[in-house]
Amino acid sequence: MNKLWLGLSTILYIVFAYFLERQQIVPLLFTWGILFLCYFFLIKEKRSYLLLAGILFRAIWLFAIPALSDDFYRFAWDGRLLMNGVNPFLYIPTEVMSMSELATQIDAQELFQSLNSPNYYSVYPPLNQYFFGMASIISGNNLQLNVILLRVIILFAECGTLWLLYKLEREQKLNINLSLYALNPLVIIELTGNLHFE
Repeated sequence: MNKLWLGLSTILYIVFAYFLERQQIVPLLFTWGILFLCYFFLIKEKRSYLLLAGILFRAIWLFAIPALSDDFYRFAWDGRLLMNGVNPFLYIPTEVMSMSELATQIDAQELFQSLNSPNYYSVYPPLNQYFFGMASIISGNNLQLNVILLRVIILFAECGTLWLLYKLEREQKLNINLSLYALNPLVIIELTGNLHFE
């Protein structure tokens, strides 16, 4: 029976990642609901292969542009500023737009139109800024590649979390169901899907 729920979950994550927009409220709610139904049936059994399924569900999102959040535009904005030696905590985006040379270097026009906070200073902590900067150094002004690189960072962090939970359960002989975290649609979609580090 798990094969049915795993297969259905895989299809729904693909649909969620690549075919749904945040304006499509009814399809989004329907997909969320079915994913949680699958989750409910999958967590009834403690199987180690379910951890691998959790990793697969996260990997499905690798090439998707986040649909439910536009924060990734700010991640790229801050990263591009860092890449050009500018502290993202010092200037709000509207101020950067008036600095024509810098605005041109970071290809600001494309990002500025999509920012949800053009009149606010960055709120992301220094560790996040480090990752934004790293992704921007590698991706340059390529937004798609920037998203992929940030997602790879989150995927590695999630794999590390699952591995640590697995080791903790084994070494401490705890009777916990790791699938509760590994297969949770909210965790998968918010962290890996929407690139929310927090």
